[in-house]
Amino acid sequence: MRVELGFKKLFNLPALLLLFCIFGSNKIKDGKCYEPCRFENYRFSNPALFIHCDRCRALKKTIVTDTKSKYKEQLLRTIKIQNDLVNDFDFFDAKTKKAIITHGVYWNERLTNDHFTLTQLKSITNDILTIWKESIGIATEMFWNELKKNDIDFERKDELNFALQKGRFRRVDIGMGAKKDWTVIKDFDSIKDRFSQDEIEKISNIIDSDEKRRFEILKKCLRKKEIPQTQYLKFGECMAYMSNCRLWDKYFSKSDVKELYDIWENFESN
Repeated sequence: MRVELGFKKLFNLPALLLLFCIFGSNKIKDGKCYEPCRFENYRFSNPALFIHCDRCRALKKTIVTDTKSKYKEQLLRTIKIQNDLVNDFDFFDAKTKKAIITHGVYWNERLTNDHFTLTQLKSITNDILTIWKESIGIATEMFWNELKKNDIDFERKDELNFALQKGRFRRVDIGMGAKKDWTVIKDFDSIKDRFSQDEIEKISNIIDSDEKRRFEILKKCLRKKEIPQTQYLKFGECMAYMSNCRLWDKYFSKSDVKELYDIWENFESN
């Protein structure tokens, strides 16, 4: 697949257009083609780089318009997929659910009524996709699966790849999502298509290690009855992790949990 992509990239270079205009025609004057460009029906991956001949300039304008129209249409469908998914399933708490839908409705109205350049559309896409690029969970897998089914090819930033490469999760909320949903999503076809069995097992081990590490931090603070100055933020993350993943009963008694909260509340920074 890499060879194929490399081939396409090589022969999608707009520089080829200039070469064929210059060397394929003996009617070049002042940087303009005075015979029909033999590549007028060619479609480049980056039309913004078209240069020189008048026919190519006109072609550039047409392709940019077509590209922008297609991109905008995909973005509108993405917002609909997102809002339908959030509406139909209880993956998020009420506050987060409302925020996602409101955000989607806002951009749907703006995209329908206002004019945006292709660069602006890409910026809006990044804004909308942030939550889906920076999360792990059932909802995230379902969202990207729906985009794939609808032939929407927005680039995915996969946090599971980051975990595999670094042996850890980038943020505590991402680790929480993995802890809560991994036992379910590891059997999804979308996971099995992206990762080998060894990689799936490695992700499971990373989740287990993350949980154990956070437990050890809290256990140490409980034993010493204090939070080290350098560990305050980490302590808070561990408390959030235990609460959101419902792990208190697994590791601590009710009195231990109360004491941990007391230690946290009474912390004094230097």
